[in-house]
Amino acid sequence: MNTNPMPDVESSNTGNITDFSINGLAGIRLVDAADQDRAMVRRQLGLHPGSLATEPDITIRFVPRLAATAPMRYLKRGAAGFTDDAFILLDNKSSLQHSSQIPFDKIGERCEIICEHGLSSIPLLTSIINLTMLNKGILPVHASAFVYNRSGVLVNGWPRGGKTGMLLAFMNRGAKYISDDWVYISSDDSRMHGLPEQIQIRDWYLQFLPQYQAVTAGRKRLKMRLLKLLHSITSKLSGSNRQGLPAKLLRRINLGVERQLSIHVHPHTLFGEESCISNGQLDKVFLAVTREQPGIMVRPAQHQAVIKQINSQLLYEQQTLMSYYLMFRFAFPEKTNRLIEQYETLQYQLLDKVLADKELYNVYHPFEAPLPDIFTELNSLFK
Repeated sequence: MNTNPMPDVESSNTGNITDFSINGLAGIRLVDAADQDRAMVRRQLGLHPGSLATEPDITIRFVPRLAATAPMRYLKRGAAGFTDDAFILLDNKSSLQHSSQIPFDKIGERCEIICEHGLSSIPLLTSIINLTMLNKGILPVHASAFVYNRSGVLVNGWPRGGKTGMLLAFMNRGAKYISDDWVYISSDDSRMHGLPEQIQIRDWYLQFLPQYQAVTAGRKRLKMRLLKLLHSITSKLSGSNRQGLPAKLLRRINLGVERQLSIHVHPHTLFGEESCISNGQLDKVFLAVTREQPGIMVRPAQHQAVIKQINSQLLYEQQTLMSYYLMFRFAFPEKTNRLIEQYETLQYQLLDKVLADKELYNVYHPFEAPLPDIFTELNSLFK
């Protein structure tokens, strides 16, 4: 059987190619993408199209629809399934349930993903990029990164641990932005590279950053004010629950509203292009952890402890990809991916290498700590 099924309707844009380069570290090529497909990938990557010096690492081919080589068998109905020769992911976020075909046994090598037009996003694209980088000896870290006073800083921590807050505290004092999501660190020279994806600015950050309020759209600010009012009401109801509403339901509503109390802004729009750089040398690592006690505490960290902590956090980030990989292994038990199987070991080795001789600090702070206080406590480390 054909292991790479072609669509049963020919594309009308044969030869239509769009390339994206991630700081020269990895290349992505779109083939036969419609305008809406290109716009979607641009939003997902935060990059403008460019040229590639070498063949692309990841090719994404768009088709009107995937050909059915055999009836679909579902592993997670509405999310994933497989035919005799293809593993299929389903996009539930689009108005129509579009599909994509991902060769899990080829991820990390040069591979081709086949997508139907109209997807809301390329599934698992960031995870696939990360594994491609790892295979090249480049360490992907979910972190914020900036340069301040000639020092390159990486801020890692658990989700909602304060990475963006620390970044904004220093950007407010003249730092240069590298990334606020995924940072790619070259193992040969410990240089940090970033993707200029949109930054999630939470409501409470803006009270310390009035200069950034002007660049957020009025409609978005109104939405945040209304959500903040709703959050206040649901919080009070959760506290008193005089209406006899189920406590679990109230907590879920309150958490859902809280997650919406943010604005997504491109870093160039927020900081200006002159304050955004593509890379910088890694000198210091802050491991951000929220705590119950007031005040901000900074302590030197142990090399091996930081490696283990960041390694655990990165494994957590890969849970979604791993869940689909295990589905793939169930569908095709004869196929494996060496890179995915050895991911934890390779990642640990690269962490050990890139963090050698770096300044490592644990930063403990209360949730929603004032940004000026964060800067004051950490600024002394740069003198």
